[in-house]
Amino acid sequence: MPAPHASRHHRTLLATIASAVALTLLGAGCATDRGDDSGTVRLDSIAPVAALAPLDSCGDLLGDLQREALDRVGPYGFDEGYPYLPMEDTFLEERELAAPTTEGGGADGATSVPDTTTPGALVSGTNLQEAGVDEPDLVKATTEQMVMVVDGRLAVIDLTGGTPEVSGRLDLPPGADHELLVADDVALVLSLGYGDQWADPASDDLGFSVDTMVESASLTLVDLSDPAAPTVTDSLEIEGSYVSARMQEAHARVVVRTAPPDLGFVYPADQTETSEERAEAVNRSVIEASTLDDWLPAWALTTADIDRDGHLDDCAAIHRPADFAGFGLVSVLTVDLESGLTDPEAVSVLGAGDTVYASTDHLYVATERLVEEPVPEEAATSIAPEPVEVQTTIHRFRAPAEGTIDYEASGTVEGRLLNQFSLSEHEDVLRVATTRGEPWFDEGSDSLVTTLEQVDDQLVELGRVDDLGRGERIYAVRFVGSVGYVVTFRQTDPLYVIDLQDPSAPTVDGELKILGYSAYLHPIDDTHVLGVGQDADEDGRTSGTQVSLFDVADPAAPVRTGQFTLPGGSSEVEWDHRAFLWWAPDGTAVLPVDVDGDFYRHRSSALVLDVDPTTGISERGEVAHDRGPVRRSVVIGDMLATVDASGVVFSNLSDLGHRADLPV
Repeated sequence: MPAPHASRHHRTLLATIASAVALTLLGAGCATDRGDDSGTVRLDSIAPVAALAPLDSCGDLLGDLQREALDRVGPYGFDEGYPYLPMEDTFLEERELAAPTTEGGGADGATSVPDTTTPGALVSGTNLQEAGVDEPDLVKATTEQMVMVVDGRLAVIDLTGGTPEVSGRLDLPPGADHELLVADDVALVLSLGYGDQWADPASDDLGFSVDTMVESASLTLVDLSDPAAPTVTDSLEIEGSYVSARMQEAHARVVVRTAPPDLGFVYPADQTETSEERAEAVNRSVIEASTLDDWLPAWALTTADIDRDGHLDDCAAIHRPADFAGFGLVSVLTVDLESGLTDPEAVSVLGAGDTVYASTDHLYVATERLVEEPVPEEAATSIAPEPVEVQTTIHRFRAPAEGTIDYEASGTVEGRLLNQFSLSEHEDVLRVATTRGEPWFDEGSDSLVTTLEQVDDQLVELGRVDDLGRGERIYAVRFVGSVGYVVTFRQTDPLYVIDLQDPSAPTVDGELKILGYSAYLHPIDDTHVLGVGQDADEDGRTSGTQVSLFDVADPAAPVRTGQFTLPGGSSEVEWDHRAFLWWAPDGTAVLPVDVDGDFYRHRSSALVLDVDPTTGISERGEVAHDRGPVRRSVVIGDMLATVDASGVVFSNLSDLGHRADLPV
C-alpha cells in the first residue's frame, strides 16, 4: 500500500504547531491527548437527529465542523466527548445463495420464511435475515466448491471428487474478523485492518509519542476463476472501522464508521488557570488551521493498473444533522464485484453508526445515543448518578439491487436496539423493537415496538405498542410479514406476539411465559418458530442451551410444543445468527455448542436436531471438533460440513457418519 500522506490525525498538528509550540508547551511540557475517540456526549441540550441536510459546498462543511469544534474544545480537548458508540457483536452486517421469499399461508397470508437454499441445488447458504439480501459470512458454498476465510487465510475446497480437497489457499492482508461475499468467480473479503500507510514519521520530530497504527476498513477482491490459485486483484483501505455489508446482484453496500478525528490536541501539564488557558489556546488554533482532509477519512486503492490515494471528500454526498450529532462519519460504499474496485464512491452522514439492516429496497444504519436527563436544581449536589436514557437514531438509504445508493431520511426512537433483527421493513414501513430505561439496569425498563414511515426526509412515528416486559429487556426479536415476535427476560421468558397488520395501531395479540429465554428466533414454517437460548430456573439462573419450538398458529395463544436442553451448554447462535443452520428439506437444525464439564473438561461440537412441528425436537447427534469451537455449518447435497477456526469436518447428513476431516 502507498504511503503518500500523513495521517489526518497529525497533519493539522504538523501545519500549526510550529508557530504555537513556543506559546503553548507551557514551559512544563504538553502531550497529545489521544483519548478523544470515544466517550459519551451529553444530549440534554442536543435535539435528536431528524432530517439531514446535504452540504452546499466543502467550505460549508469545513466551516460547520470548525464552528462546532470551537464551541466544544477546552484545555483537555473536546470536553463534551463524543456520541456513545456501543461495542459491535456485530460485530458484526449479496447475491450468492439466497432464494426467493417463500410466501406463507398463515392466518392472514402475510408471513414469509427466508429460504437459504441455493436455487436449483441442494446447498444451504448463509442464514439471512431477508431473502434475496446476502450477508457477509465465513463460508460460501455451491455444489462444486466451498470458499472460506479462517485464521487469516482464504481457502477454496473442491467438492467435485469423491473426497473434499483443498484446491487453493491465499494468505489475506493483515487484519481481523475477515468475512466474505461471493459473486460467481469473485470474492470480496472484508475485515478490520490497520492502515499503517497513514503513519506520520515526521510527527516524531515534535517530541510527542505517536500511535502509528491507524484503524482501517479493508476491502480485498479475490479472483477465484482458477480455484488452485486464488489471486488478489484489487484492494482498498479506508480510514475507519468496517461495520457490515449487504449484497444484491453482485452489488455490495459496505458500511464504514470513521471515529471523530484526533487533531493533535494538547493538554496542560498542571491544573493552574494559566496552564489551562494556554492549552486551550493551542487547541483552538489547531481547529482554526484544520483543513477538510483533517476531518474526512483517507483511502488508498491498489489494483493492477492503479496505485492511488485520496479522501472521501465528495461534499455533495455528505449529509449533516440539523443539530450536532458528533464529529464522526458513517459512509456507505457501493462495490460492484463484477467490475472491480475503483476510487470509492460513498454516501455519508455526520454522526455514528453501528447496526446495519437491509431490505431489498433500503439500507438502514442505526446508532445509540445516551441522553442524560436534567437534574433538578435542588438535587444538583447529590452524589447519586444522573438518570440516563438511550435513544436510537436511524438513517435510511435507498439501496436498489442495481444502481446508486442515496440518502433518504432519518428519525429517532426511544430505547436501544438489540441487534439487526430489531429492525424490519414491511410494505415500506420500518418496525423497530427497543428497550428503554437506563442501559445498565433492568429495573424500571420496558420494551416497545415502534413503526415509522417516511414523510419527506424524516422517519416519523406511525404507531407503537409499549410496556412489554416491565423490568426486563429484549433478548430476541423476529419480524415475519405482519407479525412480530419479541422475547424479554429477567427471570422468565415472555414471548410476545405483536400484530402489525395495521402499522398505525400495533397490538399485542398473545403472550407466553416460560422459564429461560430465546436469544434467536427462526421461523420454520407459517405457524412455527424455533427459539435458541438458555434454560433457567425460577430465579433466572441459566443452566445450559435450550431449543424451543413454538406453535404460533393462534397468535392470541402461542404455545411451546417442543423443547431440547443441553445442560452446561452455550451456543454462538445466541449472538450470531449466521452460526445457525435450518435445513428445511428434512427438518434439520444445526447449531454450534460448547459444553463445560467437570475438571475443566470442555467439548465443542455441532449439535444436530430433528425438528417436527407435530412430534417436537429430538437429537440426531453431534459432530465433535477437537480443534476448537464450531463456527458455521453448511449442507451440500448429502453432506454436512461443519467449520471451525482451522478446518472443516464433513459428515453424512443422515446419520452423521464421518467422511473427512480437512485442515485448511
